[in-house]
Amino acid sequence: MLSSCIAVQDNPARYSGASGGSLHEHVALPAYPNRSYDVFIPDGLKTPAPVLLVLHGGGADAVNAIRMTCPEGDLSDRDCLTNHAAQNGYIAVFPRGTSRRLLKQMRSWNAGGGDNDEHWICTSGLACNNNVDDIAYFNALLDALEASTPVNMKRVYATGISNGAAMAHRLACEMPHRIAAIAAVAGANQVSAVQGCKPDRPVPVLQIHGTADCAWPYDGGKPNCVGAPKFKGEYIAVERSMRVWRDINGCADEFVATELPDRLNDGTRVTRFDWRDCQAPLVVYRIFNGGHTWPNGYQYLSARKIGAVTRELTNDHIWKFLASHTLP
Repeated sequence: MLSSCIAVQDNPARYSGASGGSLHEHVALPAYPNRSYDVFIPDGLKTPAPVLLVLHGGGADAVNAIRMTCPEGDLSDRDCLTNHAAQNGYIAVFPRGTSRRLLKQMRSWNAGGGDNDEHWICTSGLACNNNVDDIAYFNALLDALEASTPVNMKRVYATGISNGAAMAHRLACEMPHRIAAIAAVAGANQVSAVQGCKPDRPVPVLQIHGTADCAWPYDGGKPNCVGAPKFKGEYIAVERSMRVWRDINGCADEFVATELPDRLNDGTRVTRFDWRDCQAPLVVYRIFNGGHTWPNGYQYLSARKIGAVTRELTNDHIWKFLASHTLP
């Protein structure tokens, strides 16, 4: 059991096959009684070990975040992120955002936005509208993790999808002393449009985004999924979000574009963009015809509704980018 925190009994059937040779703990933070986190610690782990924070999307939960990273949502698949962690020697942590009183599995992060003239969507919902201090939450989580687990605090990374991706951007903006690098999937740097983004160091950033994403359009603007609620504001575009990081990371105003081989003929095509002369790397994987989905992950709704999952990218692409960086 983890020390210095409260380990809570969980239903192992929900995670059957998900541990990939890992110890799974469901851990409560005393200061946040409704916001426990799940941690997967691989067997035989070499310590101190790197840590990957995996942030669920808006209206989801840590359990959904785990499944989202699995091909076809199959938790026993070796390419699930939890199993990838077991194979590659890092700790995977799945935190929980703020929930409504009755709908406790529908959670959100305060990833910023929400200006007074409502030009920018407040990302996301309850947490943002109530100005929840998620920076304090993540500091508390990392303090607890450091006190209870042999982790390498210079190698803490954040990834997430949608609202979770936008929260990863906010962590990079406001906690650059604790987050070594981020990988954002289907969500961009909304906080920079309103609250600003002024880290005291360049931060390695990987952005993965589909051109057919209707929930967070690649070019920004209002969500346009079939049956989606109407928003008064807009989401920031990937290009504008990358301009923010280009300036922070001191990159040249040019990039190298590389087409990835279309090996699987899955209906998507992936182009990698690497900005030149950066003090910290800035990379975008643009997925032509890709949807609001995790790469090689769970097609939780039909491609007609949310766009397709690409099988050309995997959790390995995400981890290899992150793992090559450490805090100064």
